[in-house]
Amino acid sequence: MSGDRGNRRIPWHRRQRTVSRGVRRSQEDRADELLLDAWKKMQDGDYVPALESAGEAVYLDPRRPDGYLLLGDVHLREGNLSEAREAFEGARSKAGRRARDGGGDETVIEALGGLARCDLMAGAWEQAIGSLRRVLQADETDPLGVRQMLAEVQLLLGLPDACLEALPDRASAPADAWLVACFASLELGRGRDAVAFAHGALLRNPYLLACLIGEAPPDFGIVHGAEEGGAGFASDVVDRLSPYLEQRPDRLNTFSEIATTPTVMREVSQFVDLARSLNQEDDDVARESLVLRIAHLRDPGRIRGEAAQVLVELEADLT
Repeated sequence: MSGDRGNRRIPWHRRQRTVSRGVRRSQEDRADELLLDAWKKMQDGDYVPALESAGEAVYLDPRRPDGYLLLGDVHLREGNLSEAREAFEGARSKAGRRARDGGGDETVIEALGGLARCDLMAGAWEQAIGSLRRVLQADETDPLGVRQMLAEVQLLLGLPDACLEALPDRASAPADAWLVACFASLELGRGRDAVAFAHGALLRNPYLLACLIGEAPPDFGIVHGAEEGGAGFASDVVDRLSPYLEQRPDRLNTFSEIATTPTVMREVSQFVDLARSLNQEDDDVARESLVLRIAHLRDPGRIRGEAAQVLVELEADLT
């Protein structure tokens, strides 16, 4: 779908008009309904009606930044990068005005994140690094997970040291951070680190290997942990890393070899069994015991200690 069609579909989002307070309240309520409708349609992949609803919401209440933010999200999903960028800039402008008026919110951060995503989708890697760093400058707590994205871009650009430096604390990091750290360590010739990171990634998301090699993820029958433990998350990680993996298919082969060593396969199987039991257990004491056993399996120090054995099983030089 062309960007021109997108512009004609939502021409009203730049219009302004003066209305009474009562009419304004009615319009705000209607805008709320339209934005909810647009969000639902976007989730269902109905992008044309989503744009129409979001655009009408912005017309009815042009002061609010969340309408522009949603417009940007829908355009981004359709691949209309120029329209998405314009919408995110509008969200940042509106949110910045609210902040100056004493009503600051997190929309500025989300708008900056949207602009960074535009750079990522455009393949403008160097520009994306600058955009991602601006998000971190605005909020060092990193609510959008920008450090992870920054690390992935650094990996793609052949900067493994910068990649590892950008990653969040790996003791509590999700599977994608461990996976990226594995690839960065391979680039640096740090075989033992690479083994430990690959092992840790699989103990956080056992679906990674199948998704990485292009197979349908197995049904482990588990829902343990947060969303980053699921098959959908693993597929998303692979999509994000596909530019790097296309450049370095040998790294994928190495990861597969690590994943299929006896030690790693045994412990991933243990994790799946524990997680499945946790899902089925109602007793609080028993659940706490299972949680502790999973935490022990995932302990970075313990995983690091297993790396020497995994290297022996590989019988390969990873430098």
